[in-house]
Amino acid sequence: MLKLAIIFAAFSVCYGQHDNRYFLYTAPNDAKALAIDLTTIPTALPTDLVPSKEVIILIHGYDEEYKSPFNLRVSEELLKKNIPNIIALDWSVRAGNSYPLASRQVTEVAKQLTKFIDWLTDIPATGDKLIDVKEIHLVGFNLGAHVAGMASRNAKNRVGRITGLDPSGSGWGSRSGRLDKTDADYVEVIHTDGSGLLANGIGTNIGDVDIFVNGGSNQPGCFSHSCSHNRAWELFADSIDSTRALAYECRTMTQMKLNNCGTAYIPFGGTLLKKTPNGMIYRTNTGRRHPFFS
Repeated sequence: MLKLAIIFAAFSVCYGQHDNRYFLYTAPNDAKALAIDLTTIPTALPTDLVPSKEVIILIHGYDEEYKSPFNLRVSEELLKKNIPNIIALDWSVRAGNSYPLASRQVTEVAKQLTKFIDWLTDIPATGDKLIDVKEIHLVGFNLGAHVAGMASRNAKNRVGRITGLDPSGSGWGSRSGRLDKTDADYVEVIHTDGSGLLANGIGTNIGDVDIFVNGGSNQPGCFSHSCSHNRAWELFADSIDSTRALAYECRTMTQMKLNNCGTAYIPFGGTLLKKTPNGMIYRTNTGRRHPFFS
């Protein structure tokens, strides 16, 4: 089992935050969840947080919580890669309402996350004791992708990378404050349910790199929009330890839709903080079931 450290209590007291909660996944050690002592906040890092290492913050979507399959599966794969600092943001108090109400809560949730990011990177410390904001990677699914964008956008310094896993489309037009390529040094967006009357995602490019999986909708083996939507985080989880997870550059959206892309490629998903893409539009084709990149 994972050792799960609860790191929200004293932080909430210091900043007056009572809705966002933060959970730190660490290497297997104990069957019980360990509460980190944050009585020294904001003058020291939590004892279980490894300084000078990458920090990955997972942000769930509408009607989910930190024990969602997205968080559990992705954190499990990240731990296999010995990534030490994996934090799950739980905003279930606000996410559990109806979708329109949850959407309206994104701004406040992001505001609280901004304070958390600033706290992580501004703790008085010396040398290698500081968390570098450019080493922070936000991974947001559904509405969580927009939380990630807003939080980084309003932080003292923008984070190194954001991965948007099929960002929510309904109610998130071009002027809505949705996730944007300017929100981090590198923004990668993975599209899996971007077309159709009841689609959950966004069918257009909004990041530095937009990867349209199997054309961006109607995923193989799926017979519902929710299945195609969830495929985004399933694919991201598979990509963490796969050398076959690749996305190929397309010059235009038409090329992408026709599956007529070139041979230039970048790694799909994964944990690299910075990639060097040749273009903005990419496509990958996958199988119907795990492992998707076989």
